[in-house]
Formats: sequence, C-alpha cells, structure tokens
Amino acid sequence: MKKTEEINEKQKIFCREYILDFNASRAAIAAGYGKSGARQQGQRLLTYTVIQEELKTLMEKKSRLLGEKWDLTEENIIADLKEIKERCMTAKPVTIRVDGEEIETGEWVFNPGGAIKATVKLGEHIGMFKKDKGNVEETIESLLDLANKGKDK
Repeated sequence: MKKTEEINEKQKIFCREYILDFNASRAAIAAGYGKSGARQQGQRLLTYTVIQEELKTLMEKKSRLLGEKWDLTEENIIADLKEIKERCMTAKPVTIRVDGEEIETGEWVFNPGGAIKATVKLGEHIGMFKKDKGNVEETIESLLDLANKGKDK
C-alpha cells in the first residue's frame, strides 16, 4: 500500500464519487483526472492508505445513514432473508385455464433460485462459506443441481 501525507481535495472528490457505484475509473474522471488514464489512476488511488481510510469513514457514514433511513438492522435483514427463503420454498400448484376455469395440473412449482440465494446469504452471514468467490459459486451450482433434481420428481 502506498501512503501519502494528507488527503487532498481531488482525492476527497474521488472518494465521494467512488462510494456511489464503486467504479474507480468513473470516480477518477469525476474528480478531475484525465479520461485516458482514469482506469490506472483510479486503481492507483485505491492503493493509498489515506484513500482507504477516507473510503472506510465514508462507507461507515453511508451505512449508518441508510440503515437509519430504511431501518436496516442485522435482525431485520436476516428476518427478510428468512421470509424470502420461506416464500420461495413454498410449492404452488400449476394451473391451466380451461373454459375460463383454473384447473390444477397435478404439478407443483417453487422458486429454487430465490431460495438458494437467500440461504447462501444467510450461510455467509454465519461464516458457513469461505469468502472466496469460487467456493460460493460452486456451492450455488451444486444447490441448483439438487433443486433441479427435486423438480423432476
């Protein structure tokens, strides 16, 4: 990590722009750096300790403000994920319309993708999965395979 003495105004603008969408190139351009080298400059700025500290401060402030505005507490988010999982796991009968009347076909469907995503998020929260991207993707793929096998029955 590179270290600079003090954050300057251009770097502060970069940080405020970066937390909007986490696009370092766009943030560098918005802060006044040249378009042609924006990608490299944005990536370089992210290595500076003073920038990392400013981003951490801004993200904590942003999280706190959004949390207060939308009542985003850990308990509420977990409760929402559990509700999503339960709703997605609820099997619903497949119906067809015959002569203006809904008739059940005898088949049932549910939303395995939504259930799996909510379950993975809950698992990540309790540290069940490693944070590396490949492991989570492999877990999601194997869960989707299992869900699809269950649909065929």
